[in-house]
Amino acid sequence: GAVGNVYIENGVVGACTITSGGSGYQVGDVVGITTIGLSTGGSGTVGRNGRFSITGIGMTNELILDNVQGNFATGAGKTIIAERGIEEYLDKGNRVIYTTPIKALSNQKYHDFMSSGFDTGLLTGDRNENPDAGLIIATTEILRNMIFTNDERINDIGLVVLDEVHYLGDSERGTTWEEIIIHAPKKIKFLSLSATVENKNEFLDWIVSLRGPTELVESTIRPVPLDVD
Repeated sequence: GAVGNVYIENGVVGACTITSGGSGYQVGDVVGITTIGLSTGGSGTVGRNGRFSITGIGMTNELILDNVQGNFATGAGKTIIAERGIEEYLDKGNRVIYTTPIKALSNQKYHDFMSSGFDTGLLTGDRNENPDAGLIIATTEILRNMIFTNDERINDIGLVVLDEVHYLGDSERGTTWEEIIIHAPKKIKFLSLSATVENKNEFLDWIVSLRGPTELVESTIRPVPLDVD
């Protein structure tokens, strides 16, 4: 698959670079893990229920990718990237696991994806909802335990989404993220999302050394300011 970089500001995609050997994509086509295609120079909507608008596209050379590291500021649309990756792998008949570092965030994502129409399960230790769903929302420790106990569901996983992957740098819990990335079956692809990975290139090189080809997709646009006047 080809890949595209999407830049979102205030809920509107202001620019989009689709890398492909061809042309003439239509809105809603899945192009790699990260985003959607649109005919060159056109405009339209993207995402489930057309939530975002694409206003411009530039074509570049074909680029094949496997894993994605996404660095986007808070509110810049990381979830839409995850949704497109999830849709692609579910359509292939694979299972997807979406991990978060805390139970409260897992509960929130569970309800969000349920509301968006996904067949969603939840595993946090406290809650065990629809555990055989195509999309499982889980705390990171749950996935680590599934890998180490050879849980049979691991065999069906095509994509793991590591939300808030900067927790890898946490002195107490970071080893959980390391163990997942190191020990997950090599056929599994990773979509790592964060707003605060400072050593992004070092992290990217480490992921490549363990998981193979990985594309860095990022945006410096900050829809939600850090300071309030």
